[in-house]
Amino acid sequence: MFFLKNKNYLISRNYHSASESLSFNQLPINKHQKKFSWTYSHLFNYLTIYFSIFLSALAYGIAMVLIALKLESNVKDDILITLSTVTQICAGVIFSNYLPRLTNKIGVINNIFYGSILAAISTLFLSKFINYQLWILCIFLMGLSLFISSISRNTVMIDFSTDKSRAFSISLGSLLVAIGNSLGPVLVNYINLKDNFITFAIAGFIHFLSGLVVLKLKKTDTVIRQQKKISPWKYIFNSPKIMFSGFAFSFAMSSCSAFAIIFGLRVGMTHENASLLLSALLIGTISYLPLSLLCNIFNLRFLIILFSLISLLIIHKIYTLEIYNNLHLYFFILFSSLAGMKLPTLVLINEKYKPSQRLAVNSSFSKVTLSGAIFGLICTGVLIKVYGYNGLWLSSAIILMIFIVFCFVNYFIKFLKGQLLVNDLSIFKKKYEPIEL
Repeated sequence: MFFLKNKNYLISRNYHSASESLSFNQLPINKHQKKFSWTYSHLFNYLTIYFSIFLSALAYGIAMVLIALKLESNVKDDILITLSTVTQICAGVIFSNYLPRLTNKIGVINNIFYGSILAAISTLFLSKFINYQLWILCIFLMGLSLFISSISRNTVMIDFSTDKSRAFSISLGSLLVAIGNSLGPVLVNYINLKDNFITFAIAGFIHFLSGLVVLKLKKTDTVIRQQKKISPWKYIFNSPKIMFSGFAFSFAMSSCSAFAIIFGLRVGMTHENASLLLSALLIGTISYLPLSLLCNIFNLRFLIILFSLISLLIIHKIYTLEIYNNLHLYFFILFSSLAGMKLPTLVLINEKYKPSQRLAVNSSFSKVTLSGAIFGLICTGVLIKVYGYNGLWLSSAIILMIFIVFCFVNYFIKFLKGQLLVNDLSIFKKKYEPIEL
């Protein structure tokens, strides 16, 4: 895969085995060199990484239901149940600083393989609830394994894509995650699986398969070595609007997903209709595909702010509803608009920095989004306790309003400093040269 740099040189991606490093070398162009074109091997690589993404999402979708059933039958304290969810997310936040170092040593494909094995093992241990302390340890290991393998999968997926196909690649990957997560509960309910060892073993085996299939990519293992160590905080301070967008959409998405069913029950819905609210949110992920087309046409920063405003308007509409007949439709539109924030943000963070820093910046970005999910769950839970079920919409509206104000203040400060050009305000997409910190 080649990346043009100037008329005299091009950047060639060198693939090595897992024990070696990947570098980007300048090679003189000659007349016999060809432009990038699709081959069977490229198609095979794409299908393999997407299949791995789907299997991992399916396994987690099954485990998610089984974990909830185990907690319901063994833990009666709501705070301890919430702590279990937060612990799983915190594992990724804690380990995000060390993921690039791990990748330098064993390679990104081995990250996926060993991370999937750890996910399978931790899933098996979760089948038996001995005490809460051991449960939290297993949940932490599961969160750690999913963070390592998912970030590595995303890095490989984006690394395989070209500039023009990057938005579509990310949208298709996100769609497969949503489909896999939603199919998990369906399999548990319709096949009448129970929270026993065999069902946990099925989820663990699918996790193992998701890591096994990527071993076929060993010959194209993109082990990225950074030339210098960079603190994750430097990425955060260098891209404040992008990182804040990740924090905001993760805050809102996690809150809506976690409390959707509770909200439906509180407004008088039956258990069946209330559970369909979560399905309506997940179905909203089909919007990723048309959104990928918009990402290739319009300014990504413009799309992020536009869809944050639309999300805020939808939240206000739901907050003021008196009759909840069309609530499923509003949930679908809300998740679609939040996806309109998420996809341009993911594309932008990968376009802004050079490929050699892709894993590190994605690790830092995931640290921010996971922190957003944690704060979303905690803040929404507190506001629901104080203001009732409408606390869900208060918390989501507040974070979106803060984000929108932050963006406009940031642009205003740039304008006062003379750093804001007329071209920066264009609604159409511009080509930026990736930077390296």
